[in-house]
Amino acid sequence: MSKRPNLTLPAICLALLCGLYLCTVWLDPSGPGSLFVNAGAGEAGEATGGLRPGYTSPVGEGHQDSRTEAQVEPSFPETDSSGGAGQEDDKGPRLFGLVVRPGGAPVGAARVIMRKAQRWLAIPADLEDVSSLIRPGPVHEILTDDKGRFEFTNVVPGDLTLSIVARGFAPLMRGHLAVPIHENHDLGRFQLELGVQLGGKVTGPRGQGVEGVCVLRAVSPEGGFMRLDLPGRGIEVDLTDVAGNFEVTSLVPGSWHLIFDHPEYRIGELTGSTEPAGQTDPGLIVNLSQGLSIEGRVEGLDPVLTSLRVTARRSAEQANAATETLQGAEKYRPRQGVVLVDGSFTLGGLVPGLQYQLMLYRLNESSEDDPDGSGERWSLQAGVDAELALAGAKDVVLEHSNEASLAFSARAVGSGQVLESGRTVESGQAVEHFVVQVSGDRLRGGGFLKHAGQEQPRSAFPKGQALFEGLRPGEEGSLVTLNVRAEGYEDFVRENILLLAGASLDLGAIELKPAIRIAVRVVERHSKKPIAGAHIVLSRNADRDQLAGWLENEKRPWMDDKVRDGYTDARGHGRLTAFPNSLCWLSVSAADYLAGSELRSILPHGEPLEFVLERAGRVTVRVLDNRSQPVAGLVVEHTAMDEEDDEKFTGGWSFGGRDAGSKTDEEGLVEFRDLTLGSHSFEVIEPTSNFSGRNRASATVRKASGMVSKEEVFLKPGEHAQIDLRVAARGGYRATILVAGEPLVGALARVAPIEAEENGERWWYSGGGEDPHSCISDHLGNISFEKLKVGRYTLMISHPERRMSVLREVLVEPAPPGAVIEIGSASVEGRITDRAGRPVTGVRVIVRDGRDQGSSHSDYRVRIVEDADGDADWGYEEVSQATPRSNKNGEYHLRSVRPDCALSVSLSHKYVVGERRDLAPLTADEYKSGVDFVVDRAGVLTVQVRGMSRNQFSAAYVSLKLVIPGAEGKEPQSHSRSRRVRHWRSRTTLNSLPVGKWQLTVRANRSAEPYFEAEVEVLAEQQVTFEVPEP
Repeated sequence: MSKRPNLTLPAICLALLCGLYLCTVWLDPSGPGSLFVNAGAGEAGEATGGLRPGYTSPVGEGHQDSRTEAQVEPSFPETDSSGGAGQEDDKGPRLFGLVVRPGGAPVGAARVIMRKAQRWLAIPADLEDVSSLIRPGPVHEILTDDKGRFEFTNVVPGDLTLSIVARGFAPLMRGHLAVPIHENHDLGRFQLELGVQLGGKVTGPRGQGVEGVCVLRAVSPEGGFMRLDLPGRGIEVDLTDVAGNFEVTSLVPGSWHLIFDHPEYRIGELTGSTEPAGQTDPGLIVNLSQGLSIEGRVEGLDPVLTSLRVTARRSAEQANAATETLQGAEKYRPRQGVVLVDGSFTLGGLVPGLQYQLMLYRLNESSEDDPDGSGERWSLQAGVDAELALAGAKDVVLEHSNEASLAFSARAVGSGQVLESGRTVESGQAVEHFVVQVSGDRLRGGGFLKHAGQEQPRSAFPKGQALFEGLRPGEEGSLVTLNVRAEGYEDFVRENILLLAGASLDLGAIELKPAIRIAVRVVERHSKKPIAGAHIVLSRNADRDQLAGWLENEKRPWMDDKVRDGYTDARGHGRLTAFPNSLCWLSVSAADYLAGSELRSILPHGEPLEFVLERAGRVTVRVLDNRSQPVAGLVVEHTAMDEEDDEKFTGGWSFGGRDAGSKTDEEGLVEFRDLTLGSHSFEVIEPTSNFSGRNRASATVRKASGMVSKEEVFLKPGEHAQIDLRVAARGGYRATILVAGEPLVGALARVAPIEAEENGERWWYSGGGEDPHSCISDHLGNISFEKLKVGRYTLMISHPERRMSVLREVLVEPAPPGAVIEIGSASVEGRITDRAGRPVTGVRVIVRDGRDQGSSHSDYRVRIVEDADGDADWGYEEVSQATPRSNKNGEYHLRSVRPDCALSVSLSHKYVVGERRDLAPLTADEYKSGVDFVVDRAGVLTVQVRGMSRNQFSAAYVSLKLVIPGAEGKEPQSHSRSRRVRHWRSRTTLNSLPVGKWQLTVRANRSAEPYFEAEVEVLAEQQVTFEVPEP
């Protein structure tokens, strides 16, 4: 009889599991997955740890609409609802965070948009499609859940930029979010501040509402972007309804800039200011004018098979001079029109009199259309030339040139040819290794035949068959030349081949004739062993310098009729096609060997030529700090002792810094090869910044610190020497920047060694992600510097929204502890009145560091515009807050001035005599009031100098002097001004002149004696023009 199984224990286990599940649901009705989230968060909802196994993402549940999906990109798959721990690896790296409002309450249904950062530049993640301008890559978007949480999965590590938008809140953008490799990364909390909202209506010329107008928040300084200016570009915020109404629900309080784009109307713009936070302005009216249109058609392509659109950009060449003054979004924003199934297109809303450049683009519908994975949706259509057209033009044709092809097969002719492999090619057999080039008059798409995406010409052709596609002959065809070069054969050239548009021309078999070749053998001097891979160069009608250039050049002379080259095989043998009966230079080179001697002779000779190479020396330099730790990224300079000082080898300079070939790697190593017999010197060079040159430690400093940053060695042939160089220890600096306890996001932080400043070296910002001396604070206000020389540095902190930068002395240490820098928000205010006590309006109030060091620490702005070809033109400019002016009551306010340093406050206005006040240093949050000014009214004088060009003097020097008698017991006041007037302008204007009678003198060129003198009266708040007669 079988024994009955005992089910008691399994039943108990099952009951315990069910009980645990019911308790979990009772504790949190949102599901067990949410407990894991709460377990990793603080009391204020601030995430403090990584996701745990089993977390089920609630992102997007109940918050999807027609425009936004929870997971809009295939690379971010839906999370597994099972919550199984085994799904952790399948989901890949995760990026998650929490969105809250002031006070810590969560913000649900907030749009979170993410994209890869463009190099070191923070591009808004929700920027409109400008792939032709910046190519920022694909955009990923999700919604926060009702607890304010969001999560992205399968995140590619690297720098990201994030935008968060929610109704009623100011939009938030965070750039330079560094995502580590293979980790679940917690971004922490993002606090949204209260914003402002706008609303209004867009109307046409007859006052009717315009439906379908795209409303964009302009990326401009007026739109609140202090470090980035993309003229004519913006972030889509709404689309007008059937009545033309629009609503902008997320704006930063203060100034705003909107762009209105509709394909049938001219581009509109609106700027303004709305504050304080929470304000709503619903009554905006935007009137759009009709503009002109360009009509045309596309020929030679089928729009049914490929989606096409025409883009019109302002041409660089304008027929109407008046259009040169065009400003605003219309100058830079392209207009686009879809190509219909019949090939026609219309571009509307164009500026009358403006000339446009029209270009054709195709839609990328698959990954094959976007092989580099850049996310570009539209690519320039090949085979279609750009056309110029004035607004209002009709029947513009964008013609796709029918591409032609050229085919042939290469065959050997004559006696058998023995190749390096030993195989003999008989007459009539295929020649499978050669390079081919096609050129011709009015032929586009020619050149070398290459594989797609390759720089080097294709050299292998199975069965000798070659097909040259994508050729674009002229309208009546092109006469083309075919060049084929194969080693061991005479160059094949066929000219005057008529190639017609759209033709597929097959030349059949072309015959390659065997050529006389020279044989070369390359061996090592002492062992006589063959040297494989040696580069052989044969040149006719060339000198030694040209020969040496080809030996060192990695780019081969594929079709140069004066140069041939090749490489030796494993036996050290090589063959080159000769230049019969020509005086030639022949030489060889090989890695780790000194260059061989050159042979100048009429080649070929009857016997093989042998080259004997001497092994070169090699030196490996290791750079260590005083703790014997390797130091990466330092330049080591090499000097051969018999060379002149200007022939030092450092690996070269490149724009943006030194060439990486002479820098130490992560192990502190750098290797120098192919060194000659004799003495060699190696020295560590400390670059003071990315561009600013070299910094050598003096012999005294090296001796005092125990550093050995310079060493000499004597090399024998083939010797490999290893040396260690010592430098100061490396370290870092980390800090969190706060203003009134809140993180300062997007601050530009720069460090400059105090030692360099004390030595008189001027420090300046080079910019870019490769500059180790600068960084931008992240969304938590954190900054971090690494791999800097230990010592004292000046830390400079600037921000576009702060009036002055802040300076701190900091210490770079091997193990930086992390610091908190509270830079505060000091303020100065006062009132400006005249002698009669009346308020003075519109006076510019300027504050500077009392030591006059403010100008060298300005922030920057990147400006990117799209030219007529759709390429990006980059520019950089210093940026600071606009100088405040006194209001109608004469009051002024200076916010975010620099604490802990003496200040200088000065006034500027053309009808006010300038004044200046020096202030003692303020504390971090000090509010300094009562800095009042009593000013004198002033006038303006314009001096017009007549007859300069006729009297043949190029410049006139105008001098003014005013003496005001002093009051009883006081010295008289003296004022003087001088200006140079050039002949092509002949006038100058002097502002802020005290009221009174000025003595005017005018001198020609640099003459000591004036040719004119007069007395000129300057009147209060008036501009006086005085004409100086001809001499």
